[in-house]
Amino acid sequence: FRNLLNVRFSPHKKMNIFFGENAQGKTNILESIWLLSGKKSFRGAKDREMVNFKRDFFKVQSKFIKDEREQEISVFYDNEKKFLINGVETKNLGEVNAKFSAVVFSPSDISLVGDGPSVRREFLDNAILSIYPAYEKVLKNYQKAVAQRNNSLKDLRFHSEIEFVLDAFENSIANYGFLIIKYRNRYVDLLNEFAPTIFSEITRKKEILKLEYCTTVGATIDDFRTQLRESRESDMFTLKTSVGPHRDNLEVLINGVSARNYGSQGQKRTASISIKLSEGEVIEKVTSCRPIILLDDIMSELDPERQNYILNQIKNKQVFLTCCDPSNIVNLKKGKVFKVENGKTQRVKI
Repeated sequence: FRNLLNVRFSPHKKMNIFFGENAQGKTNILESIWLLSGKKSFRGAKDREMVNFKRDFFKVQSKFIKDEREQEISVFYDNEKKFLINGVETKNLGEVNAKFSAVVFSPSDISLVGDGPSVRREFLDNAILSIYPAYEKVLKNYQKAVAQRNNSLKDLRFHSEIEFVLDAFENSIANYGFLIIKYRNRYVDLLNEFAPTIFSEITRKKEILKLEYCTTVGATIDDFRTQLRESRESDMFTLKTSVGPHRDNLEVLINGVSARNYGSQGQKRTASISIKLSEGEVIEKVTSCRPIILLDDIMSELDPERQNYILNQIKNKQVFLTCCDPSNIVNLKKGKVFKVENGKTQRVKI
């Protein structure tokens, strides 16, 4: 897999650290584990791009414990990707994820709080899909209806008789959009059960984290339909639908104030980590499947207290973590450490 050839290791049930210089294969190990959950590469790579230059396929295989018994899962790519669970091929990615789930935090997730609303909307949608597979159809139908309305807006200026077509598209937007808002509100409520506690445990300060879903949509479906109709004239000039969940925002508040606008870099990083770790707690609560936590290259961004939390205080989860500088992990109390060099792993003591 990528630069990893015949790599085999037995991980610790709690913390596993992979350290080494850049471009040695640390992130590749995390990516390979992530693929076992049925997801696409978190680095945006296509399947064929993950094949080693010396091979024409890749294969990742793992034994794991679920339902109090040892099981096996593997992903194999040879022009197409195949998943096997206990030796039986399955094309149901929901079944794969239900058996073997994971949460990944990569360097790009540091910007989860600091970047614009679209980043947080994407996070919400991906996280919801992990626990509610039916959400995918709702999301696709909504996006299709918005695209259809946008295309029709081009003709409305010259053909007022097509308003009945817009009525149909706006009805679909309102119906599916309202479902999206319900899903997102429900998910944010779940995050708020865990994120504030994790945030306070990491910071050890009297700072309160709260997540709020802020929507552009009124209280009822009828309100939504009215907003869409009333916005037609202005939307004709932009050729974009200006109201709906595709314009909403997840607001991250620390002590009641916007973390994006007023938080320090440390607060933003800690809030981002807290949200992602909370994602793991939500998966376990909703699906009863305890996810693996994958943390890619975040230690150098954290002060010693926050490093200590990541190394020693993430509760009831198996963690795989990468870093470049071994001095960031000297306070590890329990776990295994592997040095990664030229696509090979070697267990070492720190």
